[in-house]
Amino acid sequence: MFPTDIDLGETVERLEQAQAEQSSNIGRSFLFDFSTGQHKIVDGAVAECDELTAIKQWLELMVRTTLNKYQVYQNTAFGHSAETFVGRRTLPKGFVASELEREISESCALCPAIERTGNFEITRTTRGMTIAFTAYLVNGDLLEGKYDV
Repeated sequence: MFPTDIDLGETVERLEQAQAEQSSNIGRSFLFDFSTGQHKIVDGAVAECDELTAIKQWLELMVRTTLNKYQVYQNTAFGHSAETFVGRRTLPKGFVASELEREISESCALCPAIERTGNFEITRTTRGMTIAFTAYLVNGDLLEGKYDV
C-alpha cells in the first residue's frame, strides 16, 4: 500500500535545502551611494550589485531609518529609535543599549539573508551614537558594520 522505494529522509532534506536557498535569495539590487543619496549610474544605466553588497546596503538603510518615521515603513519594525535616545543622558546606558540591540535584531530578522545578529557595541558620542554589530548570514558569512547615528 505504501511505496517502499522512496527515501523520505532524503526527500525532506532536499526540500529543506531548496527552501533555504530560496529564502536567502534577496533578488536584484542596485548600487546606492549614501553620501550623495543617488543610485550609481554606469554607462547610462543603474549599476547592479552582488548579494553581499546588497545586504550591506540593506543594513545601512535599516540603521539610517528611524522606526515608524516614514509612512512606507509604518508598522513594519524596520529601523530603530536611537533618535529618541540621543540627548537623553538621564537614561541608563544599559537600557539604551539593550533597547537598540532588540530593535536592530528585530529589523534584521526581516531580511531573508540574515540569520541573526550579535556582538553589539553601542557608544555615545558628542553628536549621537556609534552602533557596531555583526550580522550572521544564512550562507555562513559574517558582516561586521559600524554606523554613526
